Amino acid sequence: MQLKRKKKKEEIEVKNNAESLIYNSEKTLGDLGDKISSEEKAKVQTEIDNTKKALESNNTDQIKEATEN
Repeated sequence: MQLKRKKKKEEIEVKNNAESLIYNSEKTLGDLGDKISSEEKAKVQTEIDNTKKALESNNTDQIKEATEN
């Protein structure tokens, strides 16, 4: 029972971390506007999209991998 709770807690933390990372990245992109190149924006947007897809998969390992890049 303890192990199950620990695993569930980790899943929740990983998802919350990913959602926070997505939110902050999107906000930063919006705040920066034209201060960064479109190439840099595209790179960041690709990572945001990859993280969103990982979240949709509901696979903790994929979410971790997406947020660690």
